[in-house]
Amino acid sequence: SFMGGDYIALGAATGMGKTTLALNLARQICMQDKTVLYFSLEMPIDQLQNKFVCIQEKLNANKYRSFGFNLVEMGKYLDGLQGLKQWNLYTVCDFNLTPEKMRAYIEKQKKKKLDFVILDYLGLMSGYANKSNYERITLFSRKIKLMAGEFNVPILVLVQLNRDLKQRQDKRPMLSDIRESGAIEQDSDFVLFAHREGYYDREKPQNDFDLIIAKNRHGEANKILKFDFDLQTQTISEKWEYAITHERY
Repeated sequence: SFMGGDYIALGAATGMGKTTLALNLARQICMQDKTVLYFSLEMPIDQLQNKFVCIQEKLNANKYRSFGFNLVEMGKYLDGLQGLKQWNLYTVCDFNLTPEKMRAYIEKQKKKKLDFVILDYLGLMSGYANKSNYERITLFSRKIKLMAGEFNVPILVLVQLNRDLKQRQDKRPMLSDIRESGAIEQDSDFVLFAHREGYYDREKPQNDFDLIIAKNRHGEANKILKFDFDLQTQTISEKWEYAITHERY
């Protein structure tokens, strides 16, 4: 579990489901009557809303987009839409989000109630256009770490991984795979990776979803938590008999 002040980095290769995991996590936190501030830098508000409703009601979001819902599914969707209004979820879809604007949003929400912040994702933040990408990410990372401490709230930040990891035989991510990894690896309290072997090997179970704890400043790292990933409804749930392994990877 995360505590106030924690800076958590979540990385994954393309197609692994890191945004899906962030959405599921936000839902789970809201279901505990806690307040989440969700920054989406690439998904508009209506698309984000649809994702949350379909996850909550276990509906196929692709069918919604293609107008493929039957009457029962549409009824569930409308119920979910009403239910979403009861969540303590506040979304910001600002495609020109700077660290200063992010801080202002957090400060405003903190005055009411705030338990968790999610940023999807770090590489899309704006600001410091005159600096190199490495310098920009370093500054973003440091400022977010300071925000987590200042407002005593956990901040989960989605990060990109280097594309060349797909060329390796073992495609499980490592800390060195984080794009512009120096600052993020140093600043973060936790580094998590989402990974699905089935994405690369169709003979393996497609619903297996690994959450790798690569760094844990407060405890043991190098653990793999096993989850089920429903590809149709985009829901991620704990396996009934999941194993936590302690092998180094």
